[in-house]
Amino acid sequence: MERPGQRDGGGLGGPQPPSPHEARPTSRPRPICDWQNLPVGCQDVRRRSRAPMKNIPLIAVLASVAVTFPVRADDARRTALAEELISIMRLEGQTNAPKDVWQKIKPDFVKAYSEVYTEEELSGIIAFYNSPVGQALLTKGAEVAKRVLQTQSKAFQEMAQKSQAEHFDSQCLRRINSLGNAIRLYAGDHGGALPKTVTETIGSYLPDLPNEREELVSPFALDANSSSYELVNPGAKLSELQPDAILIRCKFKSPAGRRSIYRANGKTEMAEDK
Repeated sequence: MERPGQRDGGGLGGPQPPSPHEARPTSRPRPICDWQNLPVGCQDVRRRSRAPMKNIPLIAVLASVAVTFPVRADDARRTALAEELISIMRLEGQTNAPKDVWQKIKPDFVKAYSEVYTEEELSGIIAFYNSPVGQALLTKGAEVAKRVLQTQSKAFQEMAQKSQAEHFDSQCLRRINSLGNAIRLYAGDHGGALPKTVTETIGSYLPDLPNEREELVSPFALDANSSSYELVNPGAKLSELQPDAILIRCKFKSPAGRRSIYRANGKTEMAEDK
């Protein structure tokens, strides 16, 4: 316990020294600088605090100049090379566009070439087209394209003819199948005897067709007013015929030289004449 007057100098013995357990300041407090009347110790602080404010804007400006100018210059060079390449390749003639239309769409071509190809690639392509081989490609390329188009046109024409023939064959088979089934129904109602003419099946045995007479005309018929089909064994007994015997056939051949036939066993096919 402290004796009265021990801390304030009162009492016996006068003022006492501080206890070794009391906290002591470890460093001198940092002086507060007055920027108008700086003491010597604050001058370095002032210089250090203002240096970044002077240097950062200058560095940013230099960096933007160093990056922006070359990029814009590269873009301009690529655009110029793209325009040169388009001129060498004669794209205006290849598009077959009127002059006023070409002037409107040309910037799109220039932009596409300048964005897709690098400056080095554009220069290389231009050098190639300026070479004898490149000139030969430009000069003879049109002839090659013309011949390829002719070949493709022929191939497409053959495909169209084949598709049309398959369509007609399908129609022929459908129609002769309807007639063959009608003939078999007729035979069932007449003691197994086949009709003597195809027209005897109209009305009674082709009732579900929208136009029965249309079923009697082949897509290859030259005369749409007469029947395109004929009975091979008119009036014969169905039971006396072989299963593969032909009951009815088309009078006209398809472009491939085949006829549609209906056999006694109910099968239909496009068959060549034997």
